[in-house]
Amino acid sequence: MQASGVLLFPGGAGEGASFSDSMEPSSLHSALAETLRERLRVIADHAWRDRDPGAHLEALRTASERLARLEATLPPGSPARLRHYLQHASYQKALAFLEDEGLGASRPGARH
Repeated sequence: MQASGVLLFPGGAGEGASFSDSMEPSSLHSALAETLRERLRVIADHAWRDRDPGAHLEALRTASERLARLEATLPPGSPARLRHYLQHASYQKALAFLEDEGLGASRPGARH
């Protein structure tokens, strides 16, 4: 759900939301992909940044915190390349990996 240019997640990413280690891998990968997309959208929105730097920074912080929580819940058997991309903040590569490998994440509008 989105309001005022900020993607809102169930449980509110800044309101103590947590992600269970028992989260299904496909759900985890989908949530990870959506969070990566949102973080990249926020970064790319220079008009928003120029118009309202505080709100822009807060949206970036929210997406980054959610991304860190999701990354922390990746099971030990997760692809090493995905972990590498996330650990090195190569978020575009991480998203492309999730989409290309079909790990519960597909490009918006993509046909399967």
